[in-house]
Amino acid sequence: MNHWPSVPRVRFESPRSSSTNGAGNALQRFVGDESGQDIVEYALLGALIGIAAILTWQQLATTVGITYGTADAGVQGLSACTPDPGGGGC
Repeated sequence: MNHWPSVPRVRFESPRSSSTNGAGNALQRFVGDESGQDIVEYALLGALIGIAAILTWQQLATTVGITYGTADAGVQGLSACTPDPGGGGC
């Protein structure tokens, strides 16, 4: 006497045996295959973050250069006429 429930039989077919069009079948498998999709998404996200970081760094370098140049010109203007400790001056 069998006390185990019956398990339905499943028949597996090879993808090549079900169709004579190998290229079309390969294309369907390629389009339906999602393995590796997450790594591609992470790579695109990393590239986007990298490009944004480069552009931000370039803008920051330009802004710091302009600010430093303005401050330097201001200091040079203030020190153009330095008083003489001996009594004379500009």
